[in-house]
Amino acid sequence: MGLVTGIAILKISYHTDRAITAFSNELAQVLILTEERALLESKTLGIVWHNHDYQVVRLSLDKWQPFNDRYFQTHDIPNTLLITLSVNRHPVNTHASDRTNEPSLATSADGAYPPFVIYIGQHNKKPCYKITNQTNGRIVTTKL
Repeated sequence: MGLVTGIAILKISYHTDRAITAFSNELAQVLILTEERALLESKTLGIVWHNHDYQVVRLSLDKWQPFNDRYFQTHDIPNTLLITLSVNRHPVNTHASDRTNEPSLATSADGAYPPFVIYIGQHNKKPCYKITNQTNGRIVTTKL
């Protein structure tokens, strides 16, 4: 019985680690695509965080509007993950229960993000990944 339990725990841990890695990579790619699209369109874009998902929005006629394409659709955040965001060294709530379109992280029309740090991990554990933007505009994912 102990061997079976040990194997099951290892398997669950392996799948959780893979899910965190996949989510971190996906989020980094969405951030990069958002930055590039803002630059190409000369529009201000942002990321809206909710309890269990996030979405890219654009500023249009002084109102934030969601995109309707596959890359900027709503992306689910697995229930097991905890996302911590700070922008300009100020913590941001990524667990809003209301469905506002007001972004917590936005690019300027030239595609630049303000300084930010996103930590990704499991609840009640140390973060596994960190996503940051460097002064040269490059978005970097680091395994912790």
